[in-house]
Amino acid sequence: MKNNNARIRELEAIVARQATLIAELERRLGLNSTTSSTPPSSDGLTKPRAPKRTNVKGRKPGGQRGHKGTTLLRSETPDHIEDHFPHACAHCGHTLNDGMSVRFETRQVQDIPEPSRALACCGLSCPCRHLSAVQRGH
Repeated sequence: MKNNNARIRELEAIVARQATLIAELERRLGLNSTTSSTPPSSDGLTKPRAPKRTNVKGRKPGGQRGHKGTTLLRSETPDHIEDHFPHACAHCGHTLNDGMSVRFETRQVQDIPEPSRALACCGLSCPCRHLSAVQRGH
């Protein structure tokens, strides 16, 4: 009996030390550069959570009821047409030939072209040949 009571006290002491250690490790696990004085580089590769978006007006995100939306309409004269013919069926893998087409679907993609530089050459002429300094760009 004495031996059992001593063993129980010993195990209770071990459990208490482990509980203290677990609490300390959980506290450390919750620390990052925003909740402690550590640099952001110590956070590792995890990304911080994005802050929750709060809607000041109390509306849900997305289109609102009663709002008439707009749709980009199909163009009757696209700039260029590309026909795509798959070499094999995406479902069964069967090889397809040019004449095996059963259905043809069309879609339009509207891309914004890359901006390009426009170079303009400007000239100034004056019939009286008296150009002021401002007109010459001085």
